[in-house]
Amino acid sequence: MSVAQAENLAVADPNRDWRIHLISPFSERHYQRQGECHWVLYEKGEGFA
Repeated sequence: MSVAQAENLAVADPNRDWRIHLISPFSERHYQRQGECHWVLYEKGEGFA
Protein backbone atom coordinates (compact mmCIF):
# COMPACT_ATOMS: atom_id res chain seq x y z
CA MET A 1 0.00 0.00 0.00
CA SER A 2 1.29 3.46 -0.84
CA VAL A 3 0.96 6.60 1.28
CA ALA A 4 -1.42 7.97 -1.36
CA GLN A 5 -3.66 4.92 -0.92
CA ALA A 6 -3.55 5.33 2.87
CA GLU A 7 -4.47 9.00 2.47
CA ASN A 8 -7.47 8.05 0.32
CA LEU A 9 -8.69 5.72 3.08
CA ALA A 10 -8.08 8.38 5.73
CA VAL A 11 -10.07 11.00 3.81
CA ALA A 12 -13.10 8.70 3.94
CA ASP A 13 -12.82 8.35 7.75
CA PRO A 14 -10.82 11.33 9.11
CA ASN A 15 -11.79 10.87 12.77
CA ARG A 16 -9.65 7.75 13.19
CA ASP A 17 -6.06 7.73 14.41
CA TRP A 18 -4.33 6.88 11.11
CA ARG A 19 -0.75 5.58 11.25
CA ILE A 20 1.72 4.06 8.80
CA HIS A 21 4.42 1.68 10.02
CA LEU A 22 7.33 1.02 7.65
CA ILE A 23 9.49 -1.74 9.10
CA SER A 24 12.51 -3.25 7.36
CA PRO A 25 15.65 -5.11 8.50
CA PHE A 26 17.73 -1.97 9.01
CA SER A 27 15.23 0.81 9.67
CA GLU A 28 11.80 1.58 11.07
CA ARG A 29 9.68 4.64 10.43
CA HIS A 30 6.30 5.35 12.04
CA TYR A 31 4.04 8.12 10.75
CA GLN A 32 0.80 9.57 12.10
CA ARG A 33 -1.71 11.52 10.04
CA GLN A 34 -2.21 14.98 11.53
CA GLY A 35 -4.44 16.61 8.96
CA GLU A 36 -5.21 16.29 5.29
CA CYS A 37 -2.10 15.11 3.41
CA HIS A 38 0.02 15.77 6.51
CA TRP A 39 1.86 12.68 7.80
CA VAL A 40 4.29 13.28 10.68
CA LEU A 41 7.21 11.01 11.57
CA TYR A 42 6.77 10.32 15.29
CA GLU A 43 9.19 7.43 15.82
CA LYS A 44 12.14 5.86 14.06
CA GLY A 45 14.26 2.87 14.89
CA GLU A 46 17.04 0.59 13.69
CA GLY A 47 14.86 -2.21 12.35
CA PHE A 48 14.83 -5.84 13.37
CA ALA A 49 18.15 -7.21 12.08
